[in-house]
Amino acid sequence: MCDGASDCVDCTDCGDSRRSFLKGVLGLGGMGLLGSAGLGWPGPGFSQEAAGELATAIPRGLPDCFDHQVVGICFCGPIPVPCGFRVRHYLPVAVVETVKDQWDSVLIPGDAGGFLSGTRRLDTAGTQRGAKFEAHVWRIDDNLRALLTGGLSQCGWCSDSSARSFGTSSSGLDSVESAGGVVSCSGSPASIAAALNSVGANPIGGFDLPLVYASELDNYHWHTGCRDLPRASARAALVPPMCAVRVPDYLRDAISSYVPDIGSPITGGISTDDVCVGQLGPLYPRQMHGMGKTDPTAAVVTAYRAMHLAEKDIGTFQIRVNQDSKFQPLYPNVNTCFRVTDDPELIESKIGRSDDGRFAFIYWASVTCCISFQEYGCTVASG
Repeated sequence: MCDGASDCVDCTDCGDSRRSFLKGVLGLGGMGLLGSAGLGWPGPGFSQEAAGELATAIPRGLPDCFDHQVVGICFCGPIPVPCGFRVRHYLPVAVVETVKDQWDSVLIPGDAGGFLSGTRRLDTAGTQRGAKFEAHVWRIDDNLRALLTGGLSQCGWCSDSSARSFGTSSSGLDSVESAGGVVSCSGSPASIAAALNSVGANPIGGFDLPLVYASELDNYHWHTGCRDLPRASARAALVPPMCAVRVPDYLRDAISSYVPDIGSPITGGISTDDVCVGQLGPLYPRQMHGMGKTDPTAAVVTAYRAMHLAEKDIGTFQIRVNQDSKFQPLYPNVNTCFRVTDDPELIESKIGRSDDGRFAFIYWASVTCCISFQEYGCTVASG
């Protein structure tokens, strides 16, 4: 891969086909490689059924989710010469689930001793439409992605380093913290990161799927939104005009330029990424409540918030979380991708109704990199 540097590598081995991959991993009714999966967090590894859905969902989503485009030409060498195409596409980088019971899971079987100990039912909020969820986020790296796609992602795709985030907050977030301070919460981000690291990863076919966020380990904040109260207060006036409908860029910029005039401590302009989860509701406070929403749309809001916490606060998910990303429904059914900026009714129809209140998604991040001319033919074949 010519990832913006001087080296361009020819793709000579595109790995196993999808058919041979699925035969090997799923064993066509046997346990295959998944049968030897070890144990990860407080329960067994990924269930064969869940891993099979994950392995088939990503290739199935390629026509819509991958969205491959050539956006320019790359130049390599001390005397720059054209060496490849600059491409833009979407990359599956995480699996995120929302569930109603603590330590419940769509992806991990619940029959292990102690796995469901201490759980409790989280009911919907009174007569209002709304939901309360726990959330878990797992990171998909380049090696596991190659396994899940039967080698397709080794054929001219950008790597996950192209989606890398360094967890830096916007100037708006920093100014809120410095102006109003952060409300005391039980458990620092560093201690939560340490707890996540101690939990470990859930293996699939010999590759680890690290757990990068579990709301149960961030319990006090997830229930109260305590770390986000200054941020939420500062953005309250912006939520109605910026989150209710899709705001054109020029209007968004005009609104954010008036932030100092409405009494907010935020300095400078901010974007809808700092305020909203598309048209589905406010980003802050990043907690379990999806008030006024149906279960499917509330699940997307809380899934997005969980990944945003893992990136911005905890630092365990070093992938950009923004509205340019895509979500692919994984449970209760597998479907094609949507963005959080899409119409809420379209989003709800793609996700579908969950009889058990559980939802799961594959998160596709936008990436841009250089692919050599030789390797590009492999990219077209895989996509």
